[in-house]
Amino acid sequence: MEFAPICFRFAGFSKDNKQLDAEVHHKYIYGGHVAACMRTVMEDEPEKYQSHLSEYIKKGIVADNIEEIYKKVHAAIKVDPAMKKSEKPQHSEHKSIISIASQLIYKIKKINKKNKKTKKKQHKYNFIY
Repeated sequence: MEFAPICFRFAGFSKDNKQLDAEVHHKYIYGGHVAACMRTVMEDEPEKYQSHLSEYIKKGIVADNIEEIYKKVHAAIKVDPAMKKSEKPQHSEHKSIISIASQLIYKIKKINKKNKKTKKKQHKYNFIY
């Protein structure tokens, strides 16, 4: 069986000369592009920086220590690569809460066909009686 050649889409890969720039690739792996974005937003639009990156600010994450954080995360993943379940609190069964810019948005989850029929029957029963 033959497969088509894999397209190289790594950050720092040049399609023209078909070579990988290791420095650019390293920058992207360790969050250099995130730090650059944070610096740009902080300089150009401080209000937007405060609102969009508020969680980073609360946790004390600044553009200068992003690479250190990424290195710690990579080291932790290498030690134990098994995926762990999040410690986040569970929400109600039929609603999920989305937090966007300190606003809570309730999004109703879709229910399956069986539950939908049961709900419809219950609604008809309550309406009639």
